Amino acid sequence: MHSKSLPTLSSKGKGMVKRLKASQEFEFHGTFYDPEENPQGVISLWYSENSLMTAEIIKYMNTHFHLLPEHLMYRWRLSHGTIPSTFQALPEFFNAYFEPLIPVKRNHCVHGNSLSSVFAQFVAAVCNPGDGVLMSSPYYGTVFV
Repeated sequence: MHSKSLPTLSSKGKGMVKRLKASQEFEFHGTFYDPEENPQGVISLWYSENSLMTAEIIKYMNTHFHLLPEHLMYRWRLSHGTIPSTFQALPEFFNAYFEPLIPVKRNHCVHGNSLSSVFAQFVAAVCNPGDGVLMSSPYYGTVFV
């Protein structure tokens, strides 16, 4: 039985992990904002949603927009022919914007329901079992206002 070595990070990746583990810049020793208990506290932006602005956002949306159910259905627009599908729009955009030597055609484009799923399909197509992919991701924990 032969043993497979596990995939490892590059030397650059290992160095980054070592620096991140040793770093003190990710530690926060202050107090967080609370409208009643701590109005002078720090507002954390490390979450994707901002609960502090929910009431203001709802008020703005309700006074500036009148949404109908069909506004929330992107296929409604596509089926009524008011905008091109991505199958048509992507090649036109790439050819007009980038002016490639070889024109982009519909069959050159890959479509998916999110960047995550398209990336997963790409990795499955180009990586072998045991291969690794080093990629960055947002780290919201260091952003304070």
